[in-house]
Amino acid sequence: MAKSKRTIGLNYNNAIKQADELDRLSRDIKRLKSVLDARSNISSFWQATCTENYKSALNREIKNLDVLSDNYKVVASIIRDTAEEVYKVEMDALRIAKDR
Repeated sequence: MAKSKRTIGLNYNNAIKQADELDRLSRDIKRLKSVLDARSNISSFWQATCTENYKSALNREIKNLDVLSDNYKVVASIIRDTAEEVYKVEMDALRIAKDR
């Protein structure tokens, strides 16, 4: 059974909302990374026996956050591109079904 124009539109809008949410998460992660970067800089003034371990672990997590943020952006882009293609195909299918 063919989907209705409304269902196709709702599916498209939901996909775009999910992509927007991933973009928001990516921005939030970048803000968190900025805080951790600042903390890493502050820790350079801190001298203790575990300072190097702390800085190493913090830098590792900062890099992980960068990768995660970038991955969210890529997935959001893929969702948008796919949603656009699916929307076009489903609307074409709906037009063809109505013409028959």
